[in-house]
Amino acid sequence: MSDKINLGCGTLLLDGYDNVDIKGGYSVIKRDLEKVPYDFPLNHYTRVVMKEVLEHLKNPVEVLREVRKIMIVDGLCSITCPHFTSSNLYNDITHYKGYSWDALNYLRDEGFEIVSKEISFGKRYQLWNYLIEVIANKFPKLYEDTPLRIFPALNMIYVLRKMP
Repeated sequence: MSDKINLGCGTLLLDGYDNVDIKGGYSVIKRDLEKVPYDFPLNHYTRVVMKEVLEHLKNPVEVLREVRKIMIVDGLCSITCPHFTSSNLYNDITHYKGYSWDALNYLRDEGFEIVSKEISFGKRYQLWNYLIEVIANKFPKLYEDTPLRIFPALNMIYVLRKMP
């Protein structure tokens, strides 16, 4: 058993991680993240990855409480999920919600420190997104609360640390 876990891995298998997904598969631990409590060891994982997972959960608060239980103190949890302006949020019927700059601030009361936050933008054909991304991350409320959000973001990227 690794000291790192990739929750809701889908087809993104990470070397050196316990890869977990609802579908299971070769070298993937089959678990429904919404069925709590988890049967993973408590206070074990130094690193948790949740890439494109939270938006699929009916109760992300409960899931993140369980994630905290399996992390060691000072362990890190990386979360990537669609920004509320992202078109990717609406092209999958299994997505329940998008996330904003402040969406996970409540986790401070759940024993997490927010180490970093980032609003990411797709830049493939939209070269202006290089500039919009800088503005959005320097002034997130200006981006999210004004017509600047007509330039849709792609994802929110959070890094959380488990506090004692």
